Amino acid sequence: MRNSRTYPFTGKPSSFSLFNYSLKTISSEYKRSSIFTNRYTFTSLYMHAIEISSTFYLKFGEPSKDIHFPFFQYGLYSIGHPILTEILDPDYIALVMGIRKNVELEDNPFFYWIYETVDFDSVRIQTESSLRTITQFLSCLWFVKDNSCSCNTVIAFCSDERFSERDIELRYKNSAGEFSDTFFSLAELNEALEYYNYLDNLFLINQPFKPPNGLIENSSIEAISSLNSHNRIQRAYQLLGNARNSIIVSDKIANYIIILECLFSTKGGSEISHTISQNTANYIGINKSDKKEIYRLIKRVYNIRSKYVHGQQLDKKDRLPETQIQLSQKLDEIIRKIFRKILKYDIETFIDDNKLDYLFEDLLFSDPPKLTEKISDIY
Repeated sequence: MRNSRTYPFTGKPSSFSLFNYSLKTISSEYKRSSIFTNRYTFTSLYMHAIEISSTFYLKFGEPSKDIHFPFFQYGLYSIGHPILTEILDPDYIALVMGIRKNVELEDNPFFYWIYETVDFDSVRIQTESSLRTITQFLSCLWFVKDNSCSCNTVIAFCSDERFSERDIELRYKNSAGEFSDTFFSLAELNEALEYYNYLDNLFLINQPFKPPNGLIENSSIEAISSLNSHNRIQRAYQLLGNARNSIIVSDKIANYIIILECLFSTKGGSEISHTISQNTANYIGINKSDKKEIYRLIKRVYNIRSKYVHGQQLDKKDRLPETQIQLSQKLDEIIRKIFRKILKYDIETFIDDNKLDYLFEDLLFSDPPKLTEKISDIY
């Protein structure tokens, strides 16, 4: 659920300035900070806005390196980057964002973007879009490896003395249900961008945010309508968000199984646990023993999920936290391989039920796939 705030700047310290020029004077005579001299060109005809979004539990493999993405308009800046104090007065950031959010901004890598726009309404729309875009990119880090990286706020400071803030109640946890720092190299961040691109094509996530038919933002009607129109890949990805957002490992396991049902169910299939386990093993298994191991794992976890959601007592061993965490981690890794393979090679098949039924039938009677160079990157 997203919340939004749009306020005029009030009670600002006398020393505060935006872009190092007076908020009361928007003219070509303002003094630009040196950080903008060679990278940006502003005109006095437009509103200027700075967007900032702090991340959580994301650490750089190269901590001193800032990243400017090739097709992603946001820069990702390292902890303590001087751009914050060069562009915005830190005391005023604390006043507007609150002490807690200001500390989060200082102690974590953050996304940053500066742009020109025509009016404040455009900033509000852009801030909503930015929150979705940044959240989507951070979610794509999961395709690289298990993590709990997320963000929950984007704030835009505007040159007309207002700001726009967008919040989302989202905090990903890793497959053990924990928050933990995860290090990503530059190569891994670029790999996540590849999956961002796949999802961009699948969801058109960069389209401007427009509430349908005048409905309020994020209404339940809008959410239901959107989910009902999604194909099975899109629905499975939404369910993945539910699993990653849960801190209870048993709930994660239940959501993981629903994801497998969403992706590997067939028309008129019987003995659902057998069908899902078999199709999953045949799709992702690389040899006979690997398929057997995956099949047995899914069958076992399916039984645990069934007892859990129907209020039945779990077996003594399956009630142990360490057992459930281990099973959750194994499922998380299997589902990651599945999504990597689908998004890279099989989107068209998984959005067509007839093609998908044929694929499962073909896999049932075919030899295990060879790990060719083409698909080895998903394993």
